[in-house]
Amino acid sequence: GKLTLNVINPLGVGEGLAGALEQIPLPEIIQWLPLHVSEDVLRDYLWNKTLHPAMLPESAEDLAMEQALTRALMRTALKKAAQSSPNWFTHAGGLKSPFEPIVASGAPLVNNPTPGQNMLILLDSLQPVGVTTIALDTNNLTASLGAASSVNTLLPVQVIETGAYLNLGTVITPVSDTRYGNPLMRVHLTPENGAELTAEIKQGSLVALPLARGQVAKLSVEPLTRVDTGLGKMGRGSLKVVGGVCGVVIDARGRPLVMPPDAPRRRDLMKKWLFTLGG
Repeated sequence: GKLTLNVINPLGVGEGLAGALEQIPLPEIIQWLPLHVSEDVLRDYLWNKTLHPAMLPESAEDLAMEQALTRALMRTALKKAAQSSPNWFTHAGGLKSPFEPIVASGAPLVNNPTPGQNMLILLDSLQPVGVTTIALDTNNLTASLGAASSVNTLLPVQVIETGAYLNLGTVITPVSDTRYGNPLMRVHLTPENGAELTAEIKQGSLVALPLARGQVAKLSVEPLTRVDTGLGKMGRGSLKVVGGVCGVVIDARGRPLVMPPDAPRRRDLMKKWLFTLGG
């Protein structure tokens, strides 16, 4: 019931990039690359972009560098937000409590080739907890709605519910301290029109359950160990979900998300996650 505005100093991939690169070490960007790029190549590309902010990626390598930069920028922004809103954000730059919905906007996301790439960028960067819906502002409406919300608080809600935003999908984030690869829970997805789908979720996995955009289904969660799902007691419960372009996503990679120090394994994992989301 309380409107809070939190504006971070400009950190962008365009005109604000020069200042951002002075704050973000290159290793923080490199850890998000799904392919091998040397520090020299990455540094040259990014500083060249400060001279030409409107420059678009021409190759898969360029796109990977820009997407890695987007993740690093969003992580830095969340860490800054944690300084003024410690009840909402962790010091590591993650979300402390569930947000519903999460709305993402901006050229670094809208201009990506596939929705799956956008979903993975947002999951890696925001690291949401509990259950949330992630929507993408493909029409650049968010800034205007934010300004209008101080005058008409219902207007943003009404616009979001019209379908003007692209629903990337519902995300459920089970959190547990069990070992990597151990079974966490079993989920049952029952569409209003269709057969039930059952899947076992393991610690460290990222799973996308198929549910067509706009289709409604019941999702039931059966814990197999001690796990916090944001649902009922002991993580057990059910809820109604609406399909997005990425279906229903179960992100069991852990919070905070820790990337492997081994570069080849890290890159292989990122490729696997991207493939899972249809990227």
